[in-house]
Amino acid sequence: MRLLHGVGLAPLLLLVLRATAADPSPASLSEPVGRISFKVDRARVLVPIQIGGSRVLDITLDSGMPFDGVYLFHREIQDELPDVEFIEVRVPGAGAGEPSHAVMADSVAFTSGGIEFENQRIIVSQSPSTQSFPTSGVLGYSILGSHVVEIDYDESVMYLYEPETYQPPAGWERLDLTLQKNIPFLDAAVSVAGEDDIPVRVYIDLAS
Repeated sequence: MRLLHGVGLAPLLLLVLRATAADPSPASLSEPVGRISFKVDRARVLVPIQIGGSRVLDITLDSGMPFDGVYLFHREIQDELPDVEFIEVRVPGAGAGEPSHAVMADSVAFTSGGIEFENQRIIVSQSPSTQSFPTSGVLGYSILGSHVVEIDYDESVMYLYEPETYQPPAGWERLDLTLQKNIPFLDAAVSVAGEDDIPVRVYIDLAS
């Protein structure tokens, strides 16, 4: 299965699903500007990144990450970045949760698949609750906010395209989404046991 996620600077997203053929080449008619191999763990896409001289980190690709940057779970990663200047910050909790302690640096670069992402914000959690998380962190808008992204789950590779020149193949379906604080939402309707449709607005969560 291939999933296509396009953001660019427009207020709408393009989200496309189709069954993939045996051919591992990109489905798009356009030429990709980048290619990133990934792993899938518990149905999550894990993208390999390096920040400066750090080891390769497995980062969850999460459409709910609304800024250019990476949120890292483990304190020891900060020690692998001796040239990065961090400041102490508080990170809001989920829902009514208390803010947690973290350190943050701006204007940092990371690489993935030979592609360099510049001017990124790096946040390293200091909270005890994140230190045992199995992956190293999450990122989202850095990739999904600047490219049309084709995710080929069969081949475990994503292709990145320029939004201005992207041309989807004929026959693909389009769903219009809206961005709320850079997070994608879809207007839909739910019918239970043949009852009248109930309108809903749902969040498209790639990490889930």
